[in-house]
Amino acid sequence: MYETTRLAIALRMARAAGQWTQQEMAEKLDLTKAIVARNERPDMAMRADTLVKLIHFMKSEMIEVDLFSTADRVVFYAEGADLDAMAMRVSRAALNLSQQAFADKIGLTKPLVTRGERPDQTMTSKTLIKMMEGLCETGITVDFTPIVSELRVTVERDAVESLEAQL
Repeated sequence: MYETTRLAIALRMARAAGQWTQQEMAEKLDLTKAIVARNERPDMAMRADTLVKLIHFMKSEMIEVDLFSTADRVVFYAEGADLDAMAMRVSRAALNLSQQAFADKIGLTKPLVTRGERPDQTMTSKTLIKMMEGLCETGITVDFTPIVSELRVTVERDAVESLEAQL
């Protein structure tokens, strides 16, 4: 089940990056909403053709999720603007938590998470550091380089195993 958990995390992260609903993601991938919802569950196997569609679509959106170069983590890459907000959305999606549960887990308030996920808001450096430190404790690292507009979020093996154990 470990591999299906990694695929579910990747799909949730990709959807969060684009701020797409399951229905919108389904339309972009030419799938049904039920297929997207099913594939976001860690106990369901993703078909190869669905994975290929997901990878191709994400590339067109300047998003990449690396599942193949290592078997023990999920690495998310993105370029563009508003990467601090994307980092928060993607990390929360990886953990599959509500805004309140995410805020509690990383030591922030729900209003800070709500504002932090909005692309039109600028996250303070204090909030960004607190988020990154809290995520590090969960096994997720965020590398954010605003100067070159690159974001990398890594879900380490212990975080994947922790999510899998919650089933």
